[in-house]
Amino acid sequence: MDRDESLINGPGVQPPASVNVPVPRDVTGDVLRRGVAQVGQNIDGMCREMVETEDSTKQFEQERILIQTQDEVGSEARRRLQLPDGDPDAFFDERGNFSKKALNNFASPYLKRLQGIGSGILNPDLARKMRFKAAVAGDKMLNDLFDSGKEVARKKQETALNSSLKLAEETNNWGWYEDLVHEGVRAGAIDSAKGNLLLLRGKKTASRHHFENLAATNPDLAADMINRGELDGYFSAAEQDEMMRSLRRQDDNRLTEVVEQTASRPKSKNDRQAVTNALLSGPVYQEELGFHAV
Repeated sequence: MDRDESLINGPGVQPPASVNVPVPRDVTGDVLRRGVAQVGQNIDGMCREMVETEDSTKQFEQERILIQTQDEVGSEARRRLQLPDGDPDAFFDERGNFSKKALNNFASPYLKRLQGIGSGILNPDLARKMRFKAAVAGDKMLNDLFDSGKEVARKKQETALNSSLKLAEETNNWGWYEDLVHEGVRAGAIDSAKGNLLLLRGKKTASRHHFENLAATNPDLAADMINRGELDGYFSAAEQDEMMRSLRRQDDNRLTEVVEQTASRPKSKNDRQAVTNALLSGPVYQEELGFHAV
């Protein structure tokens, strides 16, 4: 640069190379961005609260439906289990057989109602939890229905069995009695332990009847039953002692009757012989006669 240009334009001043020129900050933009972000967070929070509130309401309503369904099934099932066999609403047909088809037809609409549990809930974990509860409730409902039906069927069979056993006992048909017990065990009306108890009871009752019949018609044979041990499996020693004493009392009564009848008539040689024969008859007196003969 020559001297003239320097005088005209003035001296050229250049800023140092190391000096930074400050840029004005956009404060308004930062505030707007922060505001938008905060509004977004508030909206997300409000949406979550709305979803949670709506899910809680639906969960409460579905829990109510679940409990109501279980109560309805239990009440209606108890009513139907008490209906006469063959009734259109009963679980048993005309022959008294338990009908699984009738039970499934009864349970079907309730199971469909439970399938709606969990729908409409937006939270996937909560929806899955409610569907699981409904599935468990449905399985339990079916199992309880089958168990109740089988128990009622067993009681019906046991009642019929007891009636038949009573008839067999009253008619002294002990062969039929034993067949009924074996059939009852096979059908599940009674367990094997009770079956064995009934068989023992039947044999004991049959032995008692046989002994009493012999005691009335032939006391000697009745006494032989005891002496041969035929009653050992059914009667205790004390019971058999009492049975033997009953035979002796029966002999005493018979002798008393003979003596009284003889005393009321004129005496003769034949009467005296009749008394002697009566005194020496019967198992007790035959034993005493043998003892004196020795």
